[in-house]
Amino acid sequence: MSGKNKAYTSSILPLVVYISFFSCLIIFPAQCPPDWLANGRSCYTLRRGGLTWSEALRSCKRLAAGSHLADLKTPEDVLYVSSHLLSHNNLLLLWTGLNDQQEGQPLWSDGSSYNLTDTVMTSLPANQTDCFALQKNATGPGYFLTPFFCNIPLPFICQYQSK
Repeated sequence: MSGKNKAYTSSILPLVVYISFFSCLIIFPAQCPPDWLANGRSCYTLRRGGLTWSEALRSCKRLAAGSHLADLKTPEDVLYVSSHLLSHNNLLLLWTGLNDQQEGQPLWSDGSSYNLTDTVMTSLPANQTDCFALQKNATGPGYFLTPFFCNIPLPFICQYQSK
C-alpha cells in the first residue's frame, strides 16, 4: 500500500467507525419487553386496572428497573401515546406521571418541571386535584392533560428509558 493510500485509509477509518456507531443508535429503537410500546428510547405500557395515582406510581415502579408513571414531556410524546390509546375506545381518563402536590408547581414523576401548554384546566377545586390524567377529547381526536382527583382509581400508563 502506498503512503498516500495508507494516509487516506487511516484518516477515513475513524470516520466510518463513527458513522457506523451512530447509525446503529438511530436505526435500532428501544428494546422493550413484550406488551410495551417503543418510542425513541422510551418504552410505554398501558395498565387497565384502576388504581389511585399513588398506587399507580408504586405499581409502575415494580414493573421494571427505572419505570414510573409516564412523563409525557413533549407534544410528540402526548401524540404518540394518544395514537395508541385511540384503539381503546372506552378509556376516557388515564393517570400520567404529572402531579401538583406542591401547589402551583406541576412536576413529572422523575422530578422535572412541567413545560407543556396543552392542558385543560377544569372547574374542579385546585387544592383537591393535584394529579394529572390524560383525558379523551370528546369533541376532537386524541387526548389532553387535565388535573383530576388523585384518590380516584383510573387506568394508567407506565414508562421507562431503554438502555
